[in-house]
Amino acid sequence: MFTTIKIQKAKRTATAIFSVFLLFTFLFAVSPSTFSQTKKKKRPQTVTKKKPMTETFDKCLPDDITLGDVVSYNLNTKVNVTVKDELTRLKAKCTNGKLVDEKGKEIKFFRPSCWGNPPADYQEIISKEQKELEELKKKFTVIVINCNPLIP
Repeated sequence: MFTTIKIQKAKRTATAIFSVFLLFTFLFAVSPSTFSQTKKKKRPQTVTKKKPMTETFDKCLPDDITLGDVVSYNLNTKVNVTVKDELTRLKAKCTNGKLVDEKGKEIKFFRPSCWGNPPADYQEIISKEQKELEELKKKFTVIVINCNPLIP
């Protein structure tokens, strides 16, 4: 009988010691701020909002070009590529009042002549525009604004 009482006391003591051990382990593992009565005030974080790219593009676009101008038309999918889409694809930036691509090369726009009924000298005009376009491409990244195929 004495041995069973000693065994029971030993079990209770072991359980108590184990409980105290778990309690201290928990208290050391949890951060002190969890139990503090007063919370520290957090400093407000200053958030710098990035300007949308379109806002910066507007400052550098030529007067006769808008972000909504269509660069190329796709009659099959009816999804047209706009100036904004093309500038985004080129990863363009507005730097010192000029549009530049991701490599720092200046971006220029080229709008060829569009006719429903071409003039008599249209071949000369096309030839002259092709030469002008080739010269531009040597120095700049060029975005060509194509003619709308639906306009006769």
